[in-house]
Amino acid sequence: MLFEIVNTTDDSPGKESLGRLHSPSGYKDICLTSSFYALLNEDPADVRLQLLEYSSKRAFVKKYQPQDGEDIMDANIPLIRLSEAYLNAAEAAVKTGDNVSAAKYLNAIVSRANPDSSAVPTRLSRGFSFHPKVRCGIVAWCATIRNTVP
Repeated sequence: MLFEIVNTTDDSPGKESLGRLHSPSGYKDICLTSSFYALLNEDPADVRLQLLEYSSKRAFVKKYQPQDGEDIMDANIPLIRLSEAYLNAAEAAVKTGDNVSAAKYLNAIVSRANPDSSAVPTRLSRGFSFHPKVRCGIVAWCATIRNTVP
């Protein structure tokens, strides 16, 4: 996390907070889609699976957790994440044709999910996708990132 808004009990948005919207103990409004859940389960070693909480046959991401002793409504709000900075750098590298650098930036993210996976520079491209999971023209789908070079 590079920058976040700190919520205290005094300035918390209360029941309208992001923490409460994401929480199965709150509104249960924001949960994983079945297709994203299936994607995560394609790689049992993906550590992001440990961030899920299950309730009512749905999976919720424990992304907005409160500080010690605080309620879920008081969770801080992340604004700029380090992974976003890496994605921006990778996008810029692909746009300039530097796939080696793009893969380096993506690997900083990919290796957190599964240390045995890595981005393959020859498989990064603009405007091409194996799957509808594309971020600003960079293929960011797991099939592109895994060590499966054709």
